[in-house]
Amino acid sequence: MLSPELRLSAVADSNVFATSANEDADVLYLIEPSLSLVRSTNRLLLTGDAFVGVRRYGENTQENLETYGVDARAVLRANRAESASLALSYRRSFDRRDDPESGNVLNRPPSLI
Repeated sequence: MLSPELRLSAVADSNVFATSANEDADVLYLIEPSLSLVRSTNRLLLTGDAFVGVRRYGENTQENLETYGVDARAVLRANRAESASLALSYRRSFDRRDDPESGNVLNRPPSLI
């Protein structure tokens, strides 16, 4: 079964740069399409997911970015008690400025990872 999904949202952010001084408000628009796949037989289960995230700010366009990823999984059932599985994944994401591990460098754009 193939299942597409589309999430659209807007978020008011009162402190885009996560600073205690010179707070800058903006609106963040999110476009997040995704696709899921499930295929199952008596002995084999295949699943997969793919997604894209588009983040756009109304005024602070230097903060715009895209994320994406894919996941694939397979489970082969030898019998009721034994199975073998395999999973593969790739994701492109970013470090948030307010992440405790970001190193507190608040004046740089989001780091893609």
